[in-house]
Amino acid sequence: MFSPVHRAFAALHDYRGTFEQLVRLGAPVSASSVTRSLMGATDAAVAAAISPSAVAVVTIADLYRQLVGRFGGGIGGGAIALTSQDTGAGATANRDEAVSQATLLAVVIALPVAVASVVFGEPLISVVGGGNLDSAAVSDGAAYLAVTLVVAPITLPKAVFAQAFSAIGDTKTPFYVGAAGDVLNVALSLALGFGFAPLGVPKLGVVGLGIATAVASVLSTFAFLVLLIRNSPYSLVTPTDPTIGKQVLRVGLPQAASGFVTSVAVFPFSRILVGFGTNVYAGYQVAWRLYGLTVGVITPGLAVATKILVGQAVGDRAYDEARTTVRAALVASTVVAGTVGLVIALLAEPLAGLLFADQNANQWTGTFGRLLGAVAVLGVGNNVVASALQGASETRVDLLSRIAGMFGGMVGVTWLLGVYYDWGVTGAYVGIVACYVLFVAVTAAGYLQTDWESRAEEMLTERGSVSAES
Repeated sequence: MFSPVHRAFAALHDYRGTFEQLVRLGAPVSASSVTRSLMGATDAAVAAAISPSAVAVVTIADLYRQLVGRFGGGIGGGAIALTSQDTGAGATANRDEAVSQATLLAVVIALPVAVASVVFGEPLISVVGGGNLDSAAVSDGAAYLAVTLVVAPITLPKAVFAQAFSAIGDTKTPFYVGAAGDVLNVALSLALGFGFAPLGVPKLGVVGLGIATAVASVLSTFAFLVLLIRNSPYSLVTPTDPTIGKQVLRVGLPQAASGFVTSVAVFPFSRILVGFGTNVYAGYQVAWRLYGLTVGVITPGLAVATKILVGQAVGDRAYDEARTTVRAALVASTVVAGTVGLVIALLAEPLAGLLFADQNANQWTGTFGRLLGAVAVLGVGNNVVASALQGASETRVDLLSRIAGMFGGMVGVTWLLGVYYDWGVTGAYVGIVACYVLFVAVTAAGYLQTDWESRAEEMLTERGSVSAES
């Protein structure tokens, strides 16, 4: 009779093939997260070198850009679910239709955004600035917002194109194109933000950062489009089947809403932390950045790889294979996130000392770092299971999980214990743990209790994606 240890090693051996697929698909996605972080850090550094008000207006404008990006991510998420399933089913015509319709939807959504960014730029910057920004800073912020969002009808489909490659198991192409775009963005941000006299490049400041982002995004989108047409099995077609467009929205909108919930909940939580002291808030932000640069790099790779493999298995009606993928991904996430989380927990304060000079803030960074390191396994595991459900077209569970965790745990529990019952920062600690526990509880219940197989089967049948072996 085998011992539990032997059985555990036997299970790991059984998952070996799935582990290899998860690494092959996930590694390029995680690498993309690194280049995006580099790009964001460069823009922040250039803005900080210009002036404090430049940091403020660029940050405010980027909040709007992120909200718009949630739509693109949602539509792209709907596209990857349907196209990965259609890949597994061998339904190439429906796969082409899904990508084409998702592209059209992204363009349509972006058109009013482009107009609003030009017409209402200054009011949009001012309303978040709360009257604390001078007119010149508001004007710069509005120009940055207009330059980066007026091209949204061109750039928003980029998420769809990247997801289309991922859906067929090619995550390297999105990495190559995305990394090239990020490097170009960094170079242009430095050149246009500060100016480069030897080549006659003028110093454009905040507007230069916007132009850099817009140019890099447009060129990346066209690169994706060319590669999609010439080096992929896809064909962009004239949309004719409204069922597929409805399904892209049916899957994509809850995913976009999940992102909105996360973004919106950050504001009241941040306000509560600031009330406990600026050092507390600064310490949390540094700890969160450390978490993002470590665990946050791992999570997208595992999540996207799981979504692709589950989607393809569901398209082939191989539901047992889909469940095996989820189990293997959970094992991988537990080992990797557990290890990285332990490193964060042990080294948060020394690492913070390299990034932040304020010793008082470093103390809070160490405490929040240990806490975030401890819940890392829950966070990554939750994203893996949520992504598996998304691959099977079930995106409502993740939305409910985000609402429960962010507003019920992070905001609700923190306010109740930290403010109402006057526990102070201890209430925030409990709120963060409650957030991740609620994430996992709702997502696990959705995975175990909802009939996601039947939902996927129903949607596959509805759009006529029948496996070639059926």
